[in-house]
Formats: sequence, C-alpha cells, structure tokens
Amino acid sequence: MFPILAYIGDFALKSYYVINIIGVIAGFIVLSLNIKNLAKGTKRKTLFFAAFIFIPFITGARLGNTLDSLINHTPICASRYLIWGPVSLWWGLVLATVLAFPIAKMFETDVWETADLFAPSIAIGGVFARLACLSEGCCFGLPCPDTIPGALFTSISPAYAQFPGKLLYPTQIYESFSWLVIFVVLILYRKHRTFRGELIITLAALYSAARFSIEFVRFHEKPAFLSVAQIWSIVIFATSLFLYFYFKKHGINKIKQTGKSI
Repeated sequence: MFPILAYIGDFALKSYYVINIIGVIAGFIVLSLNIKNLAKGTKRKTLFFAAFIFIPFITGARLGNTLDSLINHTPICASRYLIWGPVSLWWGLVLATVLAFPIAKMFETDVWETADLFAPSIAIGGVFARLACLSEGCCFGLPCPDTIPGALFTSISPAYAQFPGKLLYPTQIYESFSWLVIFVVLILYRKHRTFRGELIITLAALYSAARFSIEFVRFHEKPAFLSVAQIWSIVIFATSLFLYFYFKKHGINKIKQTGKSI
C-alpha cells in the first residue's frame, strides 16, 4: 500500500488518482478498439455517449459513498474534492444505467448495443479502480490467518489505522482479479452474442456474484447481516437473470448475424 507516489513541492501525488486515471484511459482505448470497424457516425455518437455517461457515473459513485455513510451511520468523509473523494461503485453504475436510456435517445443510439460496446471498457476500468484502492489502503479486508495466499500486511493507510501491523484479506486484489476475469470472458464471448445487451447483462451478473462473495471478508465499520453492496448485488444479479432469460425467450434485441456489430 503506497498512497503517495511522490511530492511535487508541497503537492502529494497520490497513486489512487494516478491509477484511476490510467484505468479511464485504458477503458477509452478498449472502447476505441471495440468500435474501430463501425461507421464513422456511429463511432462519433458512441464516443460522445461515453463522455456524457461518465458524468453520472462519477457523480453517482461519489454521492453514493455519502449515502452509504448515512445508511450505515458512519462518518462522512469531508473531502474538499467533489469528484475525487471516496466513491461507491454500485451507486455510480446504477445512476449511469438509469440515465443511459435518455442519453442514448439524445444521441440516437441503441442503448443495448452501446452498452455491449462499453462492457469490456467497464471491466478493464474496474481492474484499475481496485488496484487504486489497494494503493490507497481503502476497501480493505478483515484480519486473516497468515496461511491465506496474498494476505496483505498493512502500512501507513486507512487499513493500517484500523488494523495496525495485521495481515488482511486482499479484497482489493480479489475484486481486481474478478474484473480481469470478467474482461476476458466478455472479449471471448462478444462474437457469440445472440441479442443486444447480452454482454452488459453478463457483466452485471458476474460482477454482482463476485462482489457479493468478496463482501464477506471485507471490513465494514458497522457490520450487518448484509452490507449495502451485497443488497445491491442481489438486486442486480436477480435483475440480470430476469433480463437474460426474458430477452432470450421473447427474442428481444435478437441478432440475426451473431456478433456482427462488435
């Protein structure tokens, strides 16, 4: 855990922000590769969509962290940064999903097709987002036996403040690896889609299952039977399964020539 990469005068260059920025860049590179064979007009609309949908994602993730604090009755981070404070991924994804439909209509794009184009970018972004958490020492796990592979020894960080000198479950690595697996699955599966929206629904189902499991060994200031993230995971997983089988059964968004547009 190395929260500070370097000091530039009195300015601390935080690894959390650097790694997240790298993740955003990686996401846009993957998206650019994913749309390279599309018509010029479609490419332009997709990139504009990407720029617009990023705003509600970050806003929802940032405000969602505050809402989580209120729900769990834990201290609210008084960061002076509106955007670059702590975030809650599920809230950002939910707000971005809700607003994706009107934004897609504004740009005259198919929301499900566009979501499938975005899915691998979301996954690769998730890989870096959790590596950023690892460097910051946030989103950390509970104390664990020294026999756990990859167990983390805390250094100066939020994790150290809570469990000084103890080995912790590497929850950030677990989640980062989960996103990497999801990314590989999506890349391999994209040519075999049978309906538009299949990739984003697959992503939601896989991530919600992984996140639900990881939450059991993640530290929470106010332990509960189920965390807010686990409740979201159950809702998203159930919704994903419903949409998958509903679309399949009724032939909604069916692709006549499998994977033609991706």
